[in-house]
Amino acid sequence: PQMHKATLAGTVAVPLTACRVEATLVDLTASVTLQQHYRNTGGDPLEVTYRFAVDPAAAVCGCTAVVAGRSIVAEVRTLEDATDRYTDAIAAGCGAYLMEKEAPGVFALRIGRVAAGQELTMHVNYVTELTLDPDHNFLFSLPPATNAPTLTVDVTATMAGRITTVLCNHPVNTETEADGRRVRVTSTVPGPCEDPFVLRLALDCPHEPRAWWEPPVG
Repeated sequence: PQMHKATLAGTVAVPLTACRVEATLVDLTASVTLQQHYRNTGGDPLEVTYRFAVDPAAAVCGCTAVVAGRSIVAEVRTLEDATDRYTDAIAAGCGAYLMEKEAPGVFALRIGRVAAGQELTMHVNYVTELTLDPDHNFLFSLPPATNAPTLTVDVTATMAGRITTVLCNHPVNTETEADGRRVRVTSTVPGPCEDPFVLRLALDCPHEPRAWWEPPVG
């Protein structure tokens, strides 16, 4: 993921200073929050385009920009309406945000008027499904953090069966509860990194029928 501003000479990258992923896995479902922190180190306000990758099978269900202590929550609108609103806001000298899907698993977010020296944190929420690998391990993965100085990952997994093995292609710390059905996995991956983050969980009964009941909110 990276952010760029438009200039007469081309594009200039806006530094990504931190990247963090928090994920909650329940059986074969995953709820993920991607947090990325940027800083405009230049001397002028910028209009920037922020591109990020998610699992191609994921559904983005939330996006929030945190600027100067203020949270701006995105609304779902038609592309034409959203583009008109964005253009009008920029023309009026206001801040504005526009996110759209560019390709499977790739989203672009346009952010208008990031002030000089200003810091910006993007929170993107999405849901996806885990898969089973050939060895019947539950598989959770994240795209490579190719432009991040570090990638911090915090995953909590709750399974119907006992988790017997935790495997990852990056070094991780694990904390497993006494019954073996819940585990917390944390990792700090030095960047930039070209390898995806791939977590595999082996269960003692991956194919047993099960059902999850979620109580209604409120």
